[in-house]
Amino acid sequence: MVLCAFGRFEFMGRRRRRLERDARRRAQRLARLQRDGHRRRHNTSPPSNTRTVIADTTAPTVVQVNRAANTTNPTNASSVGWDVTFSEGVTGVDTSDFAFTATGGLGGAAVSNAGGSGTTWTVTANTGSGDGTLRLDLKDDDSIADLATSPLGGPGAGNGNFTTGKAYTIDKTAPTVTIVSTSPSTAGASGQSTITWNANENGSYSVHVGGRDCSTGTQITSGNYTTPNNVQTNVGAAALSDGSNTIRVCVRDAAGNAGSKTTTITKNSDTMAPRVTRTVPVANATGVVPAANVTATFSEDMNAFTINGTTFQLFKKGSTKKLAAAVSYSASTDTATLDPTSSLQGGATYKAVVSTVARDLAGNFLDQNSASTGTGLQEMAWSFTVRK
Repeated sequence: MVLCAFGRFEFMGRRRRRLERDARRRAQRLARLQRDGHRRRHNTSPPSNTRTVIADTTAPTVVQVNRAANTTNPTNASSVGWDVTFSEGVTGVDTSDFAFTATGGLGGAAVSNAGGSGTTWTVTANTGSGDGTLRLDLKDDDSIADLATSPLGGPGAGNGNFTTGKAYTIDKTAPTVTIVSTSPSTAGASGQSTITWNANENGSYSVHVGGRDCSTGTQITSGNYTTPNNVQTNVGAAALSDGSNTIRVCVRDAAGNAGSKTTTITKNSDTMAPRVTRTVPVANATGVVPAANVTATFSEDMNAFTINGTTFQLFKKGSTKKLAAAVSYSASTDTATLDPTSSLQGGATYKAVVSTVARDLAGNFLDQNSASTGTGLQEMAWSFTVRK
């Protein structure tokens, strides 16, 4: 009797718990249905198994056309490049989409390649011949489109054109260098010569002794040049070799073109002073004809510029006024000739003088008594008498 009562109570407990569980589940289902209904009415969270599609209706455009990285401008290169940037990824880019705007004497430029992907493309071109500016332009023919097939600039040719890109300055002409003077053009064991020069373009310069071109020989100086200024470059004797030396002045412009001009300096390391070894008339001669010229032959080759009416003179005895005469020098015979303007006076005695200002090719001054020490330079002087 007691067991039956206990079993009935247990059965009633299980039933009550099941009813309570079923009630909770119905309440949860109702709450879920209410939330879903609210979301549908207020369009708040879309079902997880749907996708939103946004249509691309914006046409691509050219953002910029810049000179390619790591290039120089101005340039003398035979090939140059540009980086072309679009507003979004595009396809259909090829060489036919580009043209040039050229100025000056530039001609024959042609696009050689167009490659890339997405928003960035690189275009290369041959620069042709001549000098001038070269700009890359894009000409829209609707062959370029984005991934949604929208053509460049929108439907219609020409509305995606781009003509404001960066241009190259093409310069393939070398500067012209002019040697104004080389003074003196001969050098001795010491001292220096001065080369005066200029060029028709700004740039950097260098001066070389010897060599075949602007990259060979011995560079003795360098710097920056501004046209049209004259530059004086000193070349010391220590930089020269005995004999003829080629001096090359080189100017390189901003595009890398190098122009040059050469001059010659002859070095003679001789340190021996020149002398007069023979005269006509000879010293103390008599019976000299009135129409005679006076000559002096030297012991070595002389600098012709130092043989003139100042260094070779003729005086009548008792006078300090030199006679009018023409003076010349023959390099083949090392002989100076003094030709008086008027015939000499019969019976008169004359004195001829070659001064110490006369120099040989090494720059040594005349010293008629070089064997003597401590006496300084000695001029050459001699006298003769004209017949009556």
